[in-house]
Amino acid sequence: MMEEIKQDQHVMISLKQMREICTQFSEHGYPHNNISRMSYPLNRIGLIDILEKKHKLTRVITENLCHYMDNTRRYRDETKKILPPEDYYPDGHFNHNQQINERLIFLKFTLKEGRLYLGFDYMKMIWISLAEQAVYPHDREQCFRWFAEIIDEVGFDLKAGKEFFQNHFMKLE
Repeated sequence: MMEEIKQDQHVMISLKQMREICTQFSEHGYPHNNISRMSYPLNRIGLIDILEKKHKLTRVITENLCHYMDNTRRYRDETKKILPPEDYYPDGHFNHNQQINERLIFLKFTLKEGRLYLGFDYMKMIWISLAEQAVYPHDREQCFRWFAEIIDEVGFDLKAGKEFFQNHFMKLE
């Protein structure tokens, strides 16, 4: 599934399947039977940690979101078509709002469930793609909502969060 996301193939389905697989793992601790020495993660945090370390999960999802937005801007500029976001289906299955929302939901899920922080560079990439270079006004709204949820539910590395908000959020026109 990670390779499909890296190759921009079946991204939405892969993200939904990965989230579903992760939710099948226990949120806390290990099963009650005595198999805690197995070589695979027996809880959700461990699984997400492996995905992050082995596949750079946060980077891949962030880059995929930015790549999607670049392609959407390119499509708009080349075709001169301005379809409403709910009518633009770049993959033939999921509309523009769903494309962004699913990526952000997955990213928030992995950050929250994996007890990870979003680094400054990834904050900046998402912010630029969705807030500063939004294709539709709704992109910016989704970005604001997502960052507000991240602040409330996940948190930031204090130094990175402060720097990000001073350099980007406060300067947005």
